[in-house]
Amino acid sequence: MVKEFRLIQVIESVDNITRDEIEIFELTPIEYNFNKTGYNFIPEPSAKNYFFIYQTSENAGSEFMNNPEEIKTMDLTQFELKTIKTPEGERKTFFSNRLAEKRRRFS
Repeated sequence: MVKEFRLIQVIESVDNITRDEIEIFELTPIEYNFNKTGYNFIPEPSAKNYFFIYQTSENAGSEFMNNPEEIKTMDLTQFELKTIKTPEGERKTFFSNRLAEKRRRFS
């Protein structure tokens, strides 16, 4: 399934399972109006936004940061979905398939 998003922020961190450096891209889903002539998005951190997480070595940062204002089309089949509890509430979090596989080997 393919969905469109806008980039909210980029967070650098360390995975608590693999101890690899990771990049977390917070994206907000775009909701189009009926005729797809305009769209709405929430341009601030929120539990309604999604996290997309990659190992830093996957070089996803350049793809996202090349034109941060551009609408990002994400193929959700390339990720493993987890729901994570955050201070803002439960958040949909998508781990890249590569990172998700590595996390399974460590757990």
